[in-house]
Parts: sequence; structure tokens; C-alpha cells
Amino acid sequence: MSGSQKATHANITIGPIQIDGFMLPGGSYRMSQTQVAETVEKGKSNTRKFLTSKAVKGLLDEDYTPGKNDGINIEPEPGKRGQSRIKPLTIDEVSAFWLWET
Repeated sequence: MSGSQKATHANITIGPIQIDGFMLPGGSYRMSQTQVAETVEKGKSNTRKFLTSKAVKGLLDEDYTPGKNDGINIEPEPGKRGQSRIKPLTIDEVSAFWLWET
């Protein structure tokens, strides 16, 4: 994933909850490591630890290697200044983390 991609804010509905995520130009969705952890009331360090653990391979695939999780730029919301960046996770990584934490 290239740092030159720009994502836009997007509300994602998962069951009964609304999550503020990000949509990439190709239509795929990502969430920041912080958002993923906070959704299940954990700290973002839990997300980083999970991505480097053996557990992630068991939940996703034995051949899984975490991407570099290059930061992506976020389009500023109307009326807000400044550029934001996130370290994104794919929806598969998000659901594996949430499963692990439950």
C-alpha cells in the first residue's frame, strides 16, 4: 500500500454499531490501528502486538505476513485543516483481532 493513496472518511455499519473507517480510491475499506483497538476497549499497542504474534497466523493463514502497514493520507474533512495519516488494517486483520480479543 503506497503512502501516496488518499482515503476518505466512511461510516461502516457492522451489526448494531457504526464505525468511522476509511475508504480507499479502489473502494476497499481500512481502519486505523487505534480505531480497531478502541472499538473493543483496548489500547492500540494490543493491535501491534497481535499483528506480530503467532495468533494472527492461526486466524488468518499460516503464510500470513503482516504488511508494512504503510501510512496512508486521509482527505481532510470539510472545514478542517491539516493532513492526517493512519496506519491501516484490512477488514480481515480487523476481524481477526476482534475475534482474538473476544
